[in-house]
Formats: sequence, C-alpha cells, structure tokens
Amino acid sequence: MPKSTRITSLGRKAYNVLLFMAQDQGLDKDVFRAPLDRVVKGVDFDSHDHELIKKHLRAMVSTTVEWQSPTTGEGAAWNVSGLLAHARIAKERGQVWVEWSYAVNLKQELLEPTVFARLKLEVISQLRSHAGISLYEICTRYKDVGRTARQPWRWWRPVLSGQPETERTARLEYRIFKRDTLKPAIAEVNAITDLEVELLEHKEGRSVGEIQFLIRPKPQASLGLTTPLEPVDMALVGQAAGLGVEESKLESLVAEFGEAAVAAGLKTLSQRQAHEYPAPVRDPARYLRSLMPGEAAKLATALQAAEPGHPASRSALVPPESGGHGAAPASRPSLAPAARPASVGSGVAPVAPSRAAGALPAGAGLAGGVGSTGHGVAGGTPTHLAAMGRDAQTRRQARWTEEWIRRRREQVIEEIRQMSPEIQAELVQQLLADMERRQVHPSIRKRLQTSGWQHPLVLTEMVRFYAVGSRGEHWDQPSAQDLLAVAAELGD
Repeated sequence: MPKSTRITSLGRKAYNVLLFMAQDQGLDKDVFRAPLDRVVKGVDFDSHDHELIKKHLRAMVSTTVEWQSPTTGEGAAWNVSGLLAHARIAKERGQVWVEWSYAVNLKQELLEPTVFARLKLEVISQLRSHAGISLYEICTRYKDVGRTARQPWRWWRPVLSGQPETERTARLEYRIFKRDTLKPAIAEVNAITDLEVELLEHKEGRSVGEIQFLIRPKPQASLGLTTPLEPVDMALVGQAAGLGVEESKLESLVAEFGEAAVAAGLKTLSQRQAHEYPAPVRDPARYLRSLMPGEAAKLATALQAAEPGHPASRSALVPPESGGHGAAPASRPSLAPAARPASVGSGVAPVAPSRAAGALPAGAGLAGGVGSTGHGVAGGTPTHLAAMGRDAQTRRQARWTEEWIRRRREQVIEEIRQMSPEIQAELVQQLLADMERRQVHPSIRKRLQTSGWQHPLVLTEMVRFYAVGSRGEHWDQPSAQDLLAVAAELGD
C-alpha cells in the first residue's frame, strides 16, 4: 500500500521488470544489475531522456509502502519500506547499467517464489491502468487459493489506485470507488489476462464494509512466458514530456483512447507547437485531449477499412478499353481529393470534377460495372459503362471530400473556441487587418467588429484565416488516407 508519492502505471511496469530480473538472479544476492536497455527502451541515456529514467528510479526509492500479511496463516506482522532501497545508473565500457537493491523485509516478500507469484510480464505489458496491473498482481498471488484476502474497501483504494490516501479521497463514497476504479480494473483484467476476476462485497448493515475478489483461471491453456522479456517502452512518455505533457495526464489518455491514438495526437500537437499561430499552445495536455476523440475515430475507421471484405478495402476494376477478354483487375485508384464543394465556404469557385487536382484517371474506380469478359450489362457498351463508373466514383469522392472538409472546419472552430478571450480578440484584429488588405466588403468587416467571429457572415473568413496560418495553404485538401478513413465510415 503506497504511503507517499503516486506510482504511475509505467513506473509499475518498470518495477515489475526489475523484480522479474531479480527473481532470475536469485535471493542470495544483495545487489542486482542489468543493462538499462533491458529494462526500458525508447530513451537515450546520453540525451535529456535520462532524466525520465532517473525520475522513475527516484520515485521507486522515495515511495514508501506498508503491508502486513493479508491472510491469518501468514501472521500479522506490520512492515514498511521503500519500493527500492537504492538505485544507481552508470556507464561502463560504452554500455549503460542500472543497479538496484531491496530492503531486507521487502526482498523476502518479493523474491521468495512461495510468497510472491512469478508474474507474466507479457500480460502486464498489455494492461493500461495502475489499478488493472495491481489487481492482476494480487490475483496472480492468490489464484491457487481462489480468492483474495477480505479487507475493508478503503484498504483497497490506495493499493489499486497507486495513490496515498488523502483528506479528499477519504471523503469519497464506496460507489465512486467502485465506478471509477474497481469496475474498470476488473474489466481490464478479465479482457486481457489469463484470469477471471469477480468482485465479492460484504455488507455491514446496509452499506458495503469489506470486499474481496474471487479468482478463476480462464478455460484456455495457460499463456506462459513464451516470449523474451521485453523492456518497458518509454518513447511515448519522453515525446510527451518534450511537448509539455505530464506523464500522469498522458497515462490517463492512453488508458482512455489507446496508445496508437495518443501517438497520432502527439504528432499533431508537435506540428501545432511548431507553428505557434496565432499564439503558443498554453496548455499542451488540454490541447492533446481535445484531439483524442477525432484521432481515436480516425484510427478505428482505418482499422475497419483494412478488414478483408470491407467496401473501402476492395480494389476497383478497370473496364477493358477494347472489349477484350480476361481483363485483369487494376490496382486501387488513388483517393486523391476530388472537386471541393462550394458550400464549404473556401472562397473559391468549385472546380469541375474532371479538372480537380488528383482526380481519378479515365476508366478508374468502376466498382463491378463490367464483367471479366468485358461485355456490357443491360444493353450498355463498355465505353458507356466506363463513363457511368467514372461518374459514380466522382460523386462518391465529392461526398467523402465534403464530409472530410466539414469535420476539418469543426475541428478548426473548436480550436479557436478553446483559446482565451485575449487571444481570440488578438486573432480578430489580425483577421480585420487581413480583410482590409484584401478589400473585403465593408459590411462584412463591420459585422466582425460588432458581432464577433462566430457570426455566420464572418465564420467562414475566420476559419480560412486561422487554418491557413496554423496548417498551411492546403488545410482543406484531404490526403488519400484521409478520404479512405471517411470512405470506410460512410461506405459507398
């Protein structure tokens, strides 16, 4: 049970790697050593990243934990120590090594196989939350018993959350703890690990006083440690720290949206910080969170599109030009931007579909209009069917493009709304100067001054002005991958 600083899930995983290595090296040793790159990866000791490693080791040494044997058969001794007794990093003959040790009382608890079960690190590496990791560790220890010890529910809260009890948490009710910590942790363990865990509540009168967990191994064969020991990947944390996002906030986003979506969001955040337009990002973590729903949705549609049999993953056929037999399937046509609809308010006249940049070449994009023999259907000639196929593909692309631009505009508008009133006012003045330079009609300029940038008459101008400054001239031109994601979601 932690009694001082908070333990992050990444720190917990790194600690488990150290524990795994210490178990391999044996109880007879007082000090354990390992190459640093076997413990963590994605960091460079010769760069500023080594501060991240030191931070986690420092936390392991300074975090005090209290425990007493949770079953009556093991006695009732009370203990306290740091997670690590000491830690040391040194570079020897070109290789960085980490050295660590445990307090005498904790060492016996952790390294004695009959007391502390050997954990499956390939399972732990897939768990996202600290509560999920802690619950899996405890249940692994008692899986042969079939249930954990029965303890007051307040005892479990710091154990699972990794945070010391405070005055604020002491006032929280059990239902909050169950909703925010217990249920997500149980769901995570049941979904990912080799155990099935069930919450067992014991009431005192009308309220829950104590809880414990029932444990059953899953019916499939044991996973076993069949893969080599993998170091903990700290690349994402290092990247986030460089952009001003704290590890605890990053951890929360990863738990909610997944690592891939957060990685994509960090890339967008990095690009936004590079522009510093119209002002530097004041709260990187808040900005990153605002990106997450969109990044998660984009990732989900891309994964869906990659599934076999999905409409967006099927290759289109090129109609035969001369009606020959055995026409072969062509490679998938490029989903480059088609005509931009005039309704999006880009300030330019619509481009004819056949002239649009990246428009599909003649004959491409016909989805099943012609058989493999090249003969037309329903009395149409191959040339006529090819033209029909091109028209249908152009309409689909226009619909996908229009939807992508609509979402892009909403993202830009939300970005501006998240700015402080002072920065919004500064942006309005910059837009006003730009409109005067371009000799925009005086009535529109007056509307900006009297009604603000969100007025329908002015909104399009603001979106264009801010988007060009923050994203470049091609802010409203989707890539092939962008359109593929929209196509996967909307279908044909």
